Amino acid sequence: MTNESRCSQCILPTSLPSVTLDDKGACALCGDYSGRQAEHAVAGQDKLKEFEALVERARSLRRPYDCLIPLSGGKDSTYALYLCDRIYGLKCLGVTFDNGFLSPHAVSNIRNAVRSTRADHMMITLNRPTMLKLYRLFLEKTGTFCPACLRGIGLALNVAQRYKIPLTVSGTGWQVTYLAGIPEVYQEGSVDYFRSVIKGEPIEKEVSPLLQDVSSWNLDRVFRIAARALRRPRLARSLYVRLYDHFDPDYERIYETIKREMGWTAGDEANAEHLDCELHGIAGYLHNLKFPDLTGHTIHRAGLVRMGKLGRDEALSQDLEERARLSPPAALEAFLKELGMTREEFLSYTADWKRIAPFRSRKKHPIRSLYHKLTKQ
Repeated sequence: MTNESRCSQCILPTSLPSVTLDDKGACALCGDYSGRQAEHAVAGQDKLKEFEALVERARSLRRPYDCLIPLSGGKDSTYALYLCDRIYGLKCLGVTFDNGFLSPHAVSNIRNAVRSTRADHMMITLNRPTMLKLYRLFLEKTGTFCPACLRGIGLALNVAQRYKIPLTVSGTGWQVTYLAGIPEVYQEGSVDYFRSVIKGEPIEKEVSPLLQDVSSWNLDRVFRIAARALRRPRLARSLYVRLYDHFDPDYERIYETIKREMGWTAGDEANAEHLDCELHGIAGYLHNLKFPDLTGHTIHRAGLVRMGKLGRDEALSQDLEERARLSPPAALEAFLKELGMTREEFLSYTADWKRIAPFRSRKKHPIRSLYHKLTKQ
């Protein structure tokens, strides 16, 4: 792979069908990022004020909990809890979805984070046999397995509705959603997608808790859209906020803060970005099986280059070095054994990225399209 067959600004390879280059050799994702970065720079102070207005609104309602934090044990969710509890003084409920493969390191970080704050904490765990059935089904039908967990995370987020928590703050944002613009490897977590995969399968009834009983596009969602569009947070009963839509992901400062204040540790520094799930290495390995020019970290490194957190030459060097020594993750053999799946079956299911396409909705719901346009998510 030569430099010329990659984006001239980040390191995404053109072997990805969605990566097309302009006359300067830059991919559309880089162009989009630059435009949004300019908008964010202009609106930076307003974005902070918007977040603080949401905080004040949540506090003024005097609910048992002001804020829900999806807490994975990773750096971003830990930092979200730090800001909401220690800086803004919100009464928080941390909620964690345990897929059965939550790493001991993540559990330790979660425990330390909760002990370092006034937050309460809830763990939601689906039984392991059910998760294994879901993983196998998704691999067989779609060539990937992470969406099974994403619906579990969605179930955890529903806690905000059940407890009438006015604000949910997640440790994500437009600057760090690296996969969202790459449909070939994007892991979709919508209810509609999940339902389309399990429809008619024996497990469908067994996993009904992962399916919403009513349409996700209900009156509450309409009021949330209106609250966003009109900048009137009081219109919505509850609001979902992505942290890095309002704050800069200054990782050097974030790491320093959560290590000092929250008892957070990275463990293996090379995998500090995704230390929460023991299966993450396998999920990254799927990128390479579908597109040999990718490693499990290529897309993440490309995102860091766009953000100015990593030089392009260094990112490319790291990626080529990783690809040269790429091998199946150590956890793969044990995972396949639990699934009752041979390596040959696994490879046959995961090679073709188009396997996922039939289960994706070809038409966006008009309200969903409006929501994404207004919130730029």
